[in-house]
Amino acid sequence: MMRKLCLLFAGVVMLAGVAAETIAADKKAYTPETTKVALLPVLNRSGEKWQELKDKQVTRAQQELTWEFQERGFAVIPTEAVTGAVKELGINLDDEEEYKRETLYKVGKKVGADLVAFVIITDTSQKVVSRVFVVQKHGIAKIKAWLVDAKAESPIFSAKVLEARSQTGVLAPGLQKGSDRQIQAAIDAVRDAFKEFMDSYTVTKTDIRPKK
Repeated sequence: MMRKLCLLFAGVVMLAGVAAETIAADKKAYTPETTKVALLPVLNRSGEKWQELKDKQVTRAQQELTWEFQERGFAVIPTEAVTGAVKELGINLDDEEEYKRETLYKVGKKVGADLVAFVIITDTSQKVVSRVFVVQKHGIAKIKAWLVDAKAESPIFSAKVLEARSQTGVLAPGLQKGSDRQIQAAIDAVRDAFKEFMDSYTVTKTDIRPKK
């Protein structure tokens, strides 16, 4: 009996090991230089009333998403081609019914993409946190993100919900805007949502992001 239990345990361990190897292999299943990526326009569906802030969040979140792929060598399909495909397919991105994997598969196939990514900013806010001798402004952004394999019609992750926070420093916090922290929070949320996937690929292009 004990021998059977030992054999069974060994079999489970072996299967777990195989499964772990499969997952690890799947995470690095793409060759960046030959993998085309379509990035749908980042949408801001938060209830924020300040349109300029919403627009800045969208612009910076879209930049971050693009840079994350480009600096690892992925071939990012031009924005005009992706938005053109969305229009030709009759997809209305103002309709929440379109926020699903099937929509991304259609766009991917239309533009010949291997991978398709999509991000929606669902909420954003700021708050002031007071502590002894310190007042900090916190910016908060919540997103929902998708990354799918369009050719295989399979999700890498789907409708992933993530919240990020960015706070002012303790030095001269009064000179730092809470809205800037909200923008940074949107950037951080995008980076965090795709981090597990991106960690499997080495940054090979260091001139993608503007020099600070």
